[in-house]
Amino acid sequence: LSEHKLAKFKALEVGAQQLGISAEPLYINVNFTVDGKNPYGVDQKPCIDCGNCVCGCKVGAKNTLMMNYLPMAKNAGATILTQAEVQWIEKRPGGSWRVHGQQVNGLNDCSGFLMDAGEVILAAGSLNSTGILLRSQAHGLSLSPALGTKFSGNGDFFGMAYNGGYETDFLGYPHNQVPATGDSAPPGPNIVGLVRYTGGVPEDHRIAIEDFSFPSAYIDIVKTLFAAVQGERTTTGNEAAQLHRLQADLNPFGLAHNPNGAINHSMFYLVMGHDNSRGRIELETSPAEPGGCIRISWDNAGQQQIFDRLNDAVRRQAQALRANFISNPTWQLLNLKHLVTAHPLGGCPMADDYTQGVVDATGRVYAADGSLHAGLSVTDGSVVPSALGVNPLLTISALTERFIDKKIAQLAGGTAP
Repeated sequence: LSEHKLAKFKALEVGAQQLGISAEPLYINVNFTVDGKNPYGVDQKPCIDCGNCVCGCKVGAKNTLMMNYLPMAKNAGATILTQAEVQWIEKRPGGSWRVHGQQVNGLNDCSGFLMDAGEVILAAGSLNSTGILLRSQAHGLSLSPALGTKFSGNGDFFGMAYNGGYETDFLGYPHNQVPATGDSAPPGPNIVGLVRYTGGVPEDHRIAIEDFSFPSAYIDIVKTLFAAVQGERTTTGNEAAQLHRLQADLNPFGLAHNPNGAINHSMFYLVMGHDNSRGRIELETSPAEPGGCIRISWDNAGQQQIFDRLNDAVRRQAQALRANFISNPTWQLLNLKHLVTAHPLGGCPMADDYTQGVVDATGRVYAADGSLHAGLSVTDGSVVPSALGVNPLLTISALTERFIDKKIAQLAGGTAP
């Protein structure tokens, strides 16, 4: 991937230069070389730059778990059960574990199942691993009082520079469609670059800004929505050019991917910072959900100063592009101060003792008395006890591989990790 040739990366660089820094190309989990069997025996195709990553890659270029860890496990003899939902776990006499779940066969067609195991490792993500343990606690499993705490949205925030002076080409194409003559260029993968606002500021003030792309299915919607909103002006003297681009987008007979339209002179940003990680995941029961449904409780989550700083960072990006500034739509347009996150973290935080954390430094689960449950571990984003301010994939992966290495050593040697 040559990120530097993509229009949206160049636009990201323009915004970075106004602070005297540079945009960094990212090493992303997308395949650009393999066309056939990958090293794990799965068929893959190279990325075609269509920009529809967030809707699921129909090409097979994303290096998801389906392309690596899952086939590795299967090749090593693991059995993978699909459409099976784990609800709670039970500690059995003698120290073994019983997994309670349901097989989902179709709409309103589920059947319960039980599975006994000597070792259980939860890796269902921040929300679902926490949910499983909350249901297990409701059924009598002794767990730390910290269960459900330190939930974070990783400081995620979204914003937009709209109808600026730079072509960005960030609109996705259907994976089977070739750009027509006169259309904008394909946008490339969803995120390719990063700007770090880290110099000379405390860690909890540091910010990361990344480019984003709009999937093809939403082009007509975003054209209409943002043409109606237009946002906050950050500069003057460009009104005539903005009106011309706006009219190009609203022309029903114009090109869907008009490179001279307002939306193709815009940037959508994913911004990450350090929120206060004071969210709590709770179990809420109802007649419709007798087993309990998880909900997030977080007082004044949207009132944190970090989100004002993130807004200011996006506003500076918009100004550098001679564009209008539009804040997170659910934050500003609807005046709800709601937050949206792509990176939920916490709920089973890692700590040195059971009063502060749900798991120890190797992912083993604490009981309510501070002892450790033999044979029960958590290895996913739920163990991360705070916002990271960057994409958490590599942090979660490193923690998980460390946990698993120690688990393997324990099982092989019969000693605690």
